[in-house]
Amino acid sequence: MSTQLKEEKEIEKKAQEVSDSDSSSDTDSDDELANSRVPDDDPRWQKVTYDNCVKKIILKEGWGKPAPDGSDAYIRYVGKFKDTQRVFEDNTKQKPPFKFLVGHFRVIRAIDIAVAAMKIGEKCLLRTTSRYAFGEKGEGRKIAPNKDLDYELEVIDWNDWKRVNNKDGVRKRVLKQGEGDMYDVPDASAICDITYTAQIFPNDDELYLDVKDGDEEKYPDRVFSCGRHIEFMVNDDPTFPEGFHEALKSMNKYEIAEFKIEPSWAFGEKGVTELGIGSNQSLYYRIHMHNYQNLMSRWKMEPEQLFDVANRFKRKAKEYFELGNWDYAFQRYEKALEYFEADEKMDHEEKKQAADDITIVHNNLAMIHLKRNEFLECIREANKVIKADKDNIKAWCRKGQARSMLADYKKADDDLRHAQSLDKKNKFIKRCIKRNKKKKKQYNDNQKKTYGGMFDKYNQFLKDKEDKQQKGVVKALDTSKIREPDIDEYDSDDSQYSSVGSIDFEFDDMDDGDKGDDDESSDNDNNNNNNDNNDALEAINEED
Repeated sequence: MSTQLKEEKEIEKKAQEVSDSDSSSDTDSDDELANSRVPDDDPRWQKVTYDNCVKKIILKEGWGKPAPDGSDAYIRYVGKFKDTQRVFEDNTKQKPPFKFLVGHFRVIRAIDIAVAAMKIGEKCLLRTTSRYAFGEKGEGRKIAPNKDLDYELEVIDWNDWKRVNNKDGVRKRVLKQGEGDMYDVPDASAICDITYTAQIFPNDDELYLDVKDGDEEKYPDRVFSCGRHIEFMVNDDPTFPEGFHEALKSMNKYEIAEFKIEPSWAFGEKGVTELGIGSNQSLYYRIHMHNYQNLMSRWKMEPEQLFDVANRFKRKAKEYFELGNWDYAFQRYEKALEYFEADEKMDHEEKKQAADDITIVHNNLAMIHLKRNEFLECIREANKVIKADKDNIKAWCRKGQARSMLADYKKADDDLRHAQSLDKKNKFIKRCIKRNKKKKKQYNDNQKKTYGGMFDKYNQFLKDKEDKQQKGVVKALDTSKIREPDIDEYDSDDSQYSSVGSIDFEFDDMDDGDKGDDDESSDNDNNNNNNDNNDALEAINEED
């Protein structure tokens, strides 16, 4: 025993010397590095694979159990070439440690196989041939083809919380294996017999054990709900978070498992004040699946079974609708449609009954779309009802309401008037017509306020411009500045108002004969203009 400890110390000392030599690898010769290599015939090598292509020497013992398949492993390693012992990769200083999914070959096969057999805290010297490393292709310029490698590998920690149905927000850890494989699980709308306990995590920032910072794993704190042997339908109860339904769909019969559900798959930012669940809190569930029963495929059901299941979904949808949970009500109505439409085995009377139920479901779907402000979808569902029943008052009314919300007031009024013609005493339809008329008036008033002033200003500008072109711009004279001299001032030769010196224009310009010519020419111009106008009117008449 003492000799074994002595040998382990020697291996550790040699590994320490190798790591120390990495920092001075620039000055070390290739021969010195090659001499530090552990020979293949060393008796301390342990076989990892059946063909001995991957083997290891344990440098430090670990504790606990190895990482299970599908868990996240946190490792540190130093990669070296086997022949030269030169380092090609070192992540020992990386924070956080390198993480990968065990058993899914996200790393080279040698490391994946070795880590699956290593315990937490274990450190080993791993040697692998190129077959379990990068093979004949190599790794770019860093690793040549067909290169054997050595790794100083250490497992820091592993986290066995597995993702559920590829959902990162729902993690699972199996406490007791159940019966069956991954396909023997409840499906949507399966009826399950379960016992569960629900708790709240005090801190949802980190949901996994993080050894690098010395933190301890956070465990759930307060129980906010529990149940024993309750009958539960998957994807049916909105009081449970969406992540809970996903958890049930991953469990086998008789299985016991615990689940961590992140806020995005729990109750989100809203939380549930009645249960004491705050905003963005992670939840913990411990579930025991006693038994479950999947619904028979609708193609295998008899008509009576189809109607029974479909009516059950309809009743559930009505309950959720009355509670104001539109999404769950919509899902239940869609499930009911699937069973009503499976009419291969139905006779004439049963098909007629199924068609009536389908019309009712489409009408209710139109109402849900209206509640969710999905107006185009509401019109589509209402048209399906009208196609089957052209005198359906509710379909015409909901179609009119949806068109009114889309500001298509004319068509909305037509639809609502048609609904009123089918039931003239319906007060609700009358209120809808008045509301649509009021919205149309408000819309027109808003349009006038928005665009009316702009066009008024433009029209006024055109009018002013036209007036100026017709009348011309004549400035009024300011009579207060005009002085009227006396008659005596005109008689004086020296006066500035002398009749001889003050007149600058020639008398020929004001000759009466010339004035007459001007009047005549203006008359001719007027006649020409009148002729032009007549021609224009004639042309307009011809075009008309």
